[in-house]
Amino acid sequence: IEKVRTNMVKKSKERREIRVKNNEYSHHQPQSATSQSSVRQIPAPFNLFISCLPGLEKLLHHEIVYLQQQWQRVIDEYSIHVQETFQKPKIMAGGVTLTVADTTFLYILHLYLGTASHIYWRFNAATNEADNGVAPLFRARGFPELKRKLKDLIISQNWACWLDLPSPSGKDVGNIPPWKLKVKVTTSKSKLIHTKAVEERVFETF
Repeated sequence: IEKVRTNMVKKSKERREIRVKNNEYSHHQPQSATSQSSVRQIPAPFNLFISCLPGLEKLLHHEIVYLQQQWQRVIDEYSIHVQETFQKPKIMAGGVTLTVADTTFLYILHLYLGTASHIYWRFNAATNEADNGVAPLFRARGFPELKRKLKDLIISQNWACWLDLPSPSGKDVGNIPPWKLKVKVTTSKSKLIHTKAVEERVFETF
């Protein structure tokens, strides 16, 4: 336990130092229109689905609760200023759903969970509609409607502030190197049954 707490404190200090260095670096860089403070970012809290192998849901739930308790002890003991309000994780088939208040505990989950297979961050799990009236969970009856609503959602929630999206030409954008966006699609009882076609439309939209 002490080793886990020590590592948590060390990682937290390293992240704070990185943030300070990044802030100092950004002060010397020209700001584009998309990097101004007026840009809308995806608001907290963040909704997660943490998957695991079938039958390990209860063990995963115990792990998450344990990490919450240990991180709370670190916060209290070292007076770390974080906006963290823990909510009880819920067991579901194939994993656990969880809501976190900031990215700090998200990093801790990535570092210390042993039974988790993946940690999915549900960008579109909010219940409120976007600024342009497009609901985060929307219905698409065809590919044109899928592209149009997805584009409106990406722009309204400013997913680029999290994904560092490259330019359509694949060239460098500022200090961001070009990279290949990976899209994975699964469908169930959907009229858009051709997953490869859905992947292509999503990639084109990004």
